[in-house]
Amino acid sequence: REGETVRIGYCGTRTHGADMPLVMPGFAECAKITNTEILFWGWHPKWKEATAPRAYESQGIRYKYEGQINDLHEFVKRIGVLDVAVAPLATTEFNAAKSPQKWFEHSLNRTAMVLSDSPAYDCVEHGVTGFKAKTAEEFTHYMRLLVENAELRRQMGEAARHAVMTRHTVAQWGQHWRRALSVDDVGQAIPAAVNDAGLRQVL
Repeated sequence: REGETVRIGYCGTRTHGADMPLVMPGFAECAKITNTEILFWGWHPKWKEATAPRAYESQGIRYKYEGQINDLHEFVKRIGVLDVAVAPLATTEFNAAKSPQKWFEHSLNRTAMVLSDSPAYDCVEHGVTGFKAKTAEEFTHYMRLLVENAELRRQMGEAARHAVMTRHTVAQWGQHWRRALSVDDVGQAIPAAVNDAGLRQVL
């Protein structure tokens, strides 16, 4: 609704410093939009200087640092305050093994996202369950678009949650894990009882 604060932010560990140039220009642009608040968890622009949760300013961007949350359930709950989230991934060997975990977490909260157009987010449908970006300019465009359009945020957040709940739950993927556990490392079949016991441990 008009006049309400729109919160946009990033949640990730401090190993992601190399990814942040993709989104910092976008945060700078969003900071100019009235009633917009910027939040960080884990990494933040001044993390090497200070780690206390409080308000900071860097490169002309005022933001709130929410700290590092180690409890998973509390983390997913706390990041639910965001209206827009970003997940940048630079093209690096480290990022080649990334999963869509950030999209899962934010989608459960119906949070619209701008993500890197990378294999980690192949499951995201561009323009429907998230926006995919390759450059800082594209991130900036989509970040502003979502901050300024409440109905688009709502539609994308709902679509993303629906996609996760219908295609990416334990119930949907259990059969794939069961098949993966059905043979050992030399190709021998594993008895079903042992297989199911192993799957229960995974779950």
